[in-house]
Amino acid sequence: MLFCRALPLLLLAFIFAPQIAAAETSAPAVGNKNASANGQRGVLIFSDGNRLTGVLQQERGQAGRFVSDRFGDIAFSADEARFEPERVDDATVAFRGKTSANPVAPAPARAPAPAAPLILAAGAKPPPKPSPAPSALHPWKFKLNGFLDRTDDNGIHRSEYVTGLRIDRNTTSNQFFLDNRYEYAERNEILDRRRATSRGDWRHVLSPRWFTLYTPYLEYDGKTVATGRNDYLLNQQQGGIGYRLLTGPDYTSRVAATWSFFDLTNYDLGTESSFSAPSLILENNLRLPWAFELRQKGQVYYLAAEQTFGWDNEADLIKRLNKTLSLTLRHQYRRDYPALGLNPINRLRLLFGVEF
Repeated sequence: MLFCRALPLLLLAFIFAPQIAAAETSAPAVGNKNASANGQRGVLIFSDGNRLTGVLQQERGQAGRFVSDRFGDIAFSADEARFEPERVDDATVAFRGKTSANPVAPAPARAPAPAAPLILAAGAKPPPKPSPAPSALHPWKFKLNGFLDRTDDNGIHRSEYVTGLRIDRNTTSNQFFLDNRYEYAERNEILDRRRATSRGDWRHVLSPRWFTLYTPYLEYDGKTVATGRNDYLLNQQQGGIGYRLLTGPDYTSRVAATWSFFDLTNYDLGTESSFSAPSLILENNLRLPWAFELRQKGQVYYLAAEQTFGWDNEADLIKRLNKTLSLTLRHQYRRDYPALGLNPINRLRLLFGVEF
């Protein structure tokens, strides 16, 4: 009789026991409110604004321990930083809710997310950027210029055409340019002058002040003179060492001591000669207001055979119209270079240039 009365109670206990156990298991722990956050990925936000990504290992009361993806184990207090768990969108929550009813084998642990960039506090200076390669800092530059003059004076017709191409390339320790020019002139449709020149210049920086230079130069000139034609070819090889006198944001002044070797071939006379001469070079570059620039290079040679000096000077006043177009007022003066009385020059020209 007692067993019959206890049978309904046993049946009820058997039915509701699993539900009561599940409720007790899912109830949150009262002793530590942050225990559920331990082992969770998120962001540790410091009071100065800096952020670190990683996993919260422990947080109790006013202290905690955080494992950063970049810096490893870090201890922190509530006054120094706070932890924010990684956000999960609704779709992920719904997906996890569905799959929790049908448990499957746990997925392999994912690789840690890449470290987030360190956000600097206000007023802090960012780390310096790496210097780009010299090719990016100093690309090749090309400048094409030209001059045209046609005059008619008392029945004398003159035509003159001048063109030039300059190539520049500068790197951290080397400077290079190649300047090619061609001139053609007629008088009454008869050839008066045909002149072609090519000058190279290579400089290697030894220190902030000292540098070496090497300058090859070729010149062909076919000019009509009183006695007839005077066609010659000049080959000059020049080398030496230079020093920066003045250097500033808008000006540069250099001097150099060089030695030049000349090979001169005169096709009309059928003669060849070779000689050498020491020389001094003075260069000045100056940036002026209103996008003007002044470039000057002068040389003085000592001609031992004639016991005299030869002079060569060129000055360019450049006006930049924009990044591509420019105007150049060029003055050239040459006397007794490289030999006494050889083709003196004294002229002023206005050139139009295109850079690319």
